[in-house]
Amino acid sequence: MTVSTREERRQQRKLERHTAQRRAARDASLRRNLVIVVGAIVIIVAAVVIVMLARGTGPATQPTVTGEIHLDDPVTARGQLYEHVPDTQPITTDPSGHYPPTFGNHYATWRPPGVYDSPVPEGNFVHDLEHGGIVILYNCPSGCPDLVNQLRGLLTSLPRSSQFNEVKLVVSPNSKIEHQLAVLAWDWQLDLDSFDGTKIRAFYDAHVDRGPEKATI
Repeated sequence: MTVSTREERRQQRKLERHTAQRRAARDASLRRNLVIVVGAIVIIVAAVVIVMLARGTGPATQPTVTGEIHLDDPVTARGQLYEHVPDTQPITTDPSGHYPPTFGNHYATWRPPGVYDSPVPEGNFVHDLEHGGIVILYNCPSGCPDLVNQLRGLLTSLPRSSQFNEVKLVVSPNSKIEHQLAVLAWDWQLDLDSFDGTKIRAFYDAHVDRGPEKATI
């Protein structure tokens, strides 16, 4: 009877060891599968975020504001960038001959946000556009202090860039444009014959931070 009881205990311990080993193997397999699933989810989410960021911050390709026009820029469409040229080299148009330029070679420096009393050179404001800034040119041969004050107010009423915490806006007089106002972004232009805060805000929201380079101005 004693031998039988001892044998039963030995068999019981053996069974318990086998059961524990199977449970440990099952748990390890579950942990491996969980790691694989979580890793796959992380990769998928990261890919979706990257695609969404690329779509959200790259230059827009479809009009979103009534009246705006899209200028054809084949260089950045191929993922390339334009060059910096000496600030002694005049820049009068974009590479296709359009004025005002919204893309193309430009100077190495840009202009910080603000309302300028004298014309900002094209080579400087194109660099602002490349950084995702918005430029407003105004043409007032006889002066227009009320308009300038409205434009100045945009520096406090427009939202700050979510990426750089600044209102990315440069305002400059310009006697070469055909309309009273030309609102510019990289590859985009909106002409206005009078101040329209609603359209300017819509244009700004659609194009700010969407130049080919992500940087402050």
